[in-house]
Amino acid sequence: MSNVITISRDFGSLGRPIAKEVAERLGYNFYDPQLIELAAKRLNKDVVDLEAYDDQTVIHTNLKGQQYVGMAFPFGMGDRHKAMELFAVQEDLIKEIAEKENAIIVGRAADYILTMEEKEELLRIHITGSYEHRFHNAVEELGLSPAAARDSIKTIDKARASFYETITNEKFDSPMYRDVIINTDDFTKEYVVDMICNMAEHRFAK
Repeated sequence: MSNVITISRDFGSLGRPIAKEVAERLGYNFYDPQLIELAAKRLNKDVVDLEAYDDQTVIHTNLKGQQYVGMAFPFGMGDRHKAMELFAVQEDLIKEIAEKENAIIVGRAADYILTMEEKEELLRIHITGSYEHRFHNAVEELGLSPAAARDSIKTIDKARASFYETITNEKFDSPMYRDVIINTDDFTKEYVVDMICNMAEHRFAK
């Protein structure tokens, strides 16, 4: 049976780079932007046509010049029907991945989707932090200006919360579909990676 770790995160908590390092350490497949490509192949459409409707799109230039504006539109920036079509494809892909691969899946309400699938070999992590800590990370680690960091935290947190609640009927900070919530304020990224790897070893021990 395959083992899956889902990682949801608040903006600036460094959840995505933490997830990527955990995947490398455990030898698991890492799914984040890759889901866009898989969905595009499934729908036989160009990735560029779909990526504007995905919550992980990184757009380097927009009217405000913000780097992570795509994350503020979990349902996309265009046609709502196309956005939901893409999400439905990604939902199917998440289920297929969880059935056959050891994987780290970031975002996309994967914790909820796989709980509803009654996936047994599952570890559900949510990574967060105080506003001050995430602001610091947004500036120092993600390279945003202070103004862009403040706006990104506010906008992206709100968008992710709205997306998650729409899909799950639960608040984004709810523990309902999470096994562990990690506040990264007092831990280095490396320590959090170690923590998650240790939890996975315990959870998936045969």
